[in-house]
Amino acid sequence: MNQSTGWRISSHYATTGSGIYQINSGATLEIGASTSDNVMFLHNAILELDKGIGEGGFLQNFSTGDSVDQIGVTVTSLSESNKS
Repeated sequence: MNQSTGWRISSHYATTGSGIYQINSGATLEIGASTSDNVMFLHNAILELDKGIGEGGFLQNFSTGDSVDQIGVTVTSLSESNKS
């Protein structure tokens, strides 16, 4: 799913298969169902998670200016890999 600048997209259904959500600069993506898909940030992007990212889901290109809002979610673990 590719989201254009300034747009807000909400998904409240579980996803199946594998894929990547891409959030363009200035855009917001809200995921209301649990997902293990990857999420790619393209600068100053916002991800709102109502249920969290399941095992196997990764945040890619997360950098200064990007944000993740985990609504009602308790983070139990977090790791960083491939940091340059």
